Amino acid sequence: MEAFSKPAREHWRVSWLDADQYDFKYKGLDALYRFWDATEAVAFTLKMAKVALEDELKAETRYLACFDRVYAAIDATYDIRGSDLARLVMMCLSNEGRLSNNRRKQYRYQVPDGVLDAIEAEAQSVLEAFENSDAAT
Repeated sequence: MEAFSKPAREHWRVSWLDADQYDFKYKGLDALYRFWDATEAVAFTLKMAKVALEDELKAETRYLACFDRVYAAIDATYDIRGSDLARLVMMCLSNEGRLSNNRRKQYRYQVPDGVLDAIEAEAQSVLEAFENSDAAT
């Protein structure tokens, strides 16, 4: 975008009036905006879309699949409030299958230690299974 915007900026006179007020005067030709070459901007946008599709969406899909598996396994075995379970699973997956001591203390009155251990064990198992399946492909 700078390939277009820097040269285009030279055709503008910008005057500061006060606090949030500016005066903009265009002193160039209309053709600058009518016929500009967007090739670089389009190439950059395409590159970012590919990154999103190839990396970020795959990672998000993997995370959601892990979350669903851990949540379902724990929910089928233990009677834990859904919102607490969801938060604990998210925190555990975000921390490589571990719950911090602070989180354990935070939930000690709502969730027994054995259930916290089970969430960690299930999260680690699911994360390992996904890592192994990623390595195989």
